[in-house]
Amino acid sequence: MSVTAPFADSRVLEDSALMAVLGLRWDNAPSGDLYYAPDSARLVPLGLASVDSGGQFRLTSDGLALARGLRLREQLLISDDVLEVVLSRAGRAHGKATGWIAGITSTDLVYIEMVPQPRTTPEQPRLAPEAFTEMITQGPWTGIPQDLRRRLGMYAKQHGARIYLGAPRMSGAQMPEHLRTHRLRAARHAAATWNDLCRDHRVLALTEPGGDHTQPAGLLFHHAGRDVRLSRDPQGRPHAEVVTGPTAVTGDYWTGHRFDYAVAVMCADLYATPCAHGLGTGRDSCPGCDATAEAFQRTHGSLLAPMPPLT
Repeated sequence: MSVTAPFADSRVLEDSALMAVLGLRWDNAPSGDLYYAPDSARLVPLGLASVDSGGQFRLTSDGLALARGLRLREQLLISDDVLEVVLSRAGRAHGKATGWIAGITSTDLVYIEMVPQPRTTPEQPRLAPEAFTEMITQGPWTGIPQDLRRRLGMYAKQHGARIYLGAPRMSGAQMPEHLRTHRLRAARHAAATWNDLCRDHRVLALTEPGGDHTQPAGLLFHHAGRDVRLSRDPQGRPHAEVVTGPTAVTGDYWTGHRFDYAVAVMCADLYATPCAHGLGTGRDSCPGCDATAEAFQRTHGSLLAPMPPLT
């Protein structure tokens, strides 16, 4: 989820394609956990989909776990009945030319946003800007607010490619208000942490012992009294791991299909977890954590550099 900025094309492509799979069960699969993967050109290189002996593309176990995880996060923002209305107008990854995903602003306004997606093959032309403008001003996207009001009595207003929704609702059994509020704040905190890391934080590039690499083997940054290492696990998946910090979380790790997802899940999990000084991560200003951050800067000094792009 993004706090305020529009989603990057590649992120919408991956996330939309993954969640689209959940609505496309492969009925003839020999196992109930196999799902047909429609956007194979993007998901197979990421290890999220594979090709079986019959030439069918389907999600791997990692891909299925990520798709379900993304949907669980989305359910904090939009319920299944809202999703049904939106999908009746605009598919997740419609024609591989556009896609949408839900987000929340810093003032708790929930929205869905459509963006044009990049090509998945060299032969596929990118959607022209004028065609995308026409799609969000004259196409099915414009009917979503009216459908939500008519079918669900829900307030919705379109502003460009973004549609703002009424108060978020949980699907199924209602979550207690205090817990839903906590999880929304945790999701917001996680997205803001990644944005801050890309914009402001300086990180330490880690290299393998005796190695000389143009690309670092990992990155180290400081977050809420903890040192966190970004690298890839033995399967090549982006991996965030706490290497120093309070005993309760030291050694914990989170994986994902992108580094921003791994970091976001980590930050959401650690949200409000007491730091080494007994204060809640993401809610309280902690002099002790400020001191450990200064120590991190002093220890690594001139070796710190702006965070490089991660692929």
